[in-house]
Amino acid sequence: MSYGSRVALELMRVAPERLRAVVLDSVYPPDVHAELADPWLLDRVLALVSRVCELLDACVTGDEIVATDLAQALHRLGQQPRAAAVPAPDGEGELEIRLGREDFAWMLFDASYRWDQLPRLPAYAAAAAGGEVTPALRGLISASISGLLDASMSDAVAASVDCNDAPALDAATAAARERGCAAVDLEVEELRTAWSKPLDW
Repeated sequence: MSYGSRVALELMRVAPERLRAVVLDSVYPPDVHAELADPWLLDRVLALVSRVCELLDACVTGDEIVATDLAQALHRLGQQPRAAAVPAPDGEGELEIRLGREDFAWMLFDASYRWDQLPRLPAYAAAAAGGEVTPALRGLISASISGLLDASMSDAVAASVDCNDAPALDAATAAARERGCAAVDLEVEELRTAWSKPLDW
């Protein structure tokens, strides 16, 4: 499923004799460039936020108000990212984070995959539009950070994906990736401290 289908397709290509059967769902085609697909993915989820009232009948406001809130939220966070403190995933203290426009868009993208989060998308847009870090918005941030920092997240897999699957779009990106991907040659147990994805917090 999703990125796993890309791995499965590669296995089918290089070692078909070792497979008895394969089931692919939501295939991630090998020719799709992950970074070039980002605008389409984000546009799709932002359109979903604007239609969630219509689709789920879960809002007291209409789609037009949600769309306005979302546009204002993205503009506000683009002009002035918000600072917020959220509980650390390990329960030890708090993390100070900086919530910018792209961070918020990707958090909405992650939330769109969770049925329990879908009805809350308009509330997230309204909170960000008003410039407030409400308890609901703090919950969205916490859920996103917990996923990024979860111990089950494989740094080796993340490094492999980022370093090998999509050609760099420009020279600056290529140079930054070369520096970051040098750690892929280290032992897996050293990867967590030697290499990490860039974050705004």
